[in-house]
Amino acid sequence: MHFINYVLDITKSLAYHGFKRILIVSGHGSNTALAEVIARKTVIETDALCASFMYVVMGREVTMKVLESPLSHACEWETSLYLYVDKERVQMDKAIDETDTLPSEFMFRGLAKPAPVGLMEWWSTFSKSGVVGRPTLATAEKGEKIFEATVGDMVRLVKEFRSRPIRPRRDQH
Repeated sequence: MHFINYVLDITKSLAYHGFKRILIVSGHGSNTALAEVIARKTVIETDALCASFMYVVMGREVTMKVLESPLSHACEWETSLYLYVDKERVQMDKAIDETDTLPSEFMFRGLAKPAPVGLMEWWSTFSKSGVVGRPTLATAEKGEKIFEATVGDMVRLVKEFRSRPIRPRRDQH
């Protein structure tokens, strides 16, 4: 609740100071649902439009062509991005591949395609290292393509959101 209240205080403050369109960008999978709640509460409690998304959904078309493995956590996608952005901080000699081996038709991890049923177990129950994916396949070249596509999509989203009309509300009670 603290995270929700904290970010909601920020979005409401922005709205009260005149911002009419607010985008919340989540960089952490477990915060995505919380960001959706914050965006919804911002819309209900202010006169601003507020939307949220996890940045991994941007650049998806390019990402799916570039990657050799599914997106998840400390995976090929994240490692490739980091190799492109700040290669010196990536210790590829320590990269290991680890995947969640409990298959399910309805509950699965992966950022490319959302699971129809959400379940976030304790991380240690399915990953010994913290990795879920194949970071050993990562390259800075892949990261550059993903980065450029992601930023390009985000720029287009911001332009669209800026011009989105704020339609009048009607009391349905």
